[in-house]
Amino acid sequence: VLPLVPTNYGDSPYQSVSSTAVNYYLIDFDVLNKKGLLKKCEYQHEVFTYNKDRVDFGILFDKKTKILRLAFSRYKPCTRFKKYVKDKESHDFAVFMTIKSMHNYNAWNYWNKEYRTYSKELEERVVKEHYDDYLFWVWTQFEFLNEWNKLHRYALKKGIEIMGDMPLYVAYDSVEVWKHPELFDLNDDRSF
Repeated sequence: VLPLVPTNYGDSPYQSVSSTAVNYYLIDFDVLNKKGLLKKCEYQHEVFTYNKDRVDFGILFDKKTKILRLAFSRYKPCTRFKKYVKDKESHDFAVFMTIKSMHNYNAWNYWNKEYRTYSKELEERVVKEHYDDYLFWVWTQFEFLNEWNKLHRYALKKGIEIMGDMPLYVAYDSVEVWKHPELFDLNDDRSF
């Protein structure tokens, strides 16, 4: 399989907003329905592409995220999720996506100036002031991993091994470059 990271502009799994996050596009609505988080009528008639042979990532992004937010609004955090949050699993991704969503999903270099440069204080303020949005992004990772692990265990029981690729590059518009620009060959103004 290709890398399971979220795609970004250009929809390539080799240009992700995070090299360690997983792609919430792959969360199964039927699984969320069985968990009581979605009603079938809330997603079954949605059109996610206008060409049955191709994925339309623009439509998928708009509609999938909206429906996932609806499911999350009904989610009652379990002990495992609370631990996942406390252990700061997916924390960097969630902070980055929270700020990204505040800026209409634009690249970090187009964010309001006060958000363009990472700091611990900024991170803490964003989490505090936008906690529900932050938790939504953490939940997307938690939910995907639960579904993936269940699928993976099923495949192993059937004698199927899944081999995957990993992202080879870190995208400029990524949490890694935003948070650790010193690790990348950038200009003094953090452009490339």
